[in-house]
Amino acid sequence: MVRLLTSYVAKTPAAIDGLAEALNAGDTEQVRDQAHALKGSAANLGIQAMSTLLADLEDTARAGDLPDPLSTLDRIRATYQRIEPICAGLAEEL
Repeated sequence: MVRLLTSYVAKTPAAIDGLAEALNAGDTEQVRDQAHALKGSAANLGIQAMSTLLADLEDTARAGDLPDPLSTLDRIRATYQRIEPICAGLAEEL
């Protein structure tokens, strides 16, 4: 569990940046793939809020649409900022 939490905290910011690039480029396939990967990581740790956001984004991209990049990324980043210290703290406690 410690390894999963540590990996999540270390790798998620870069993955969100990759998602941002795909959203800003309008690349629905990349958005779908990036959202899917991020969703899976969050779901594996039981981070429902993040998993739900990313599942919605994945579904939207799969349908060939993309939401507004700015507001979407703001929600994803804000959710990550709320959960990152919790994940890091849990990793230290375990």
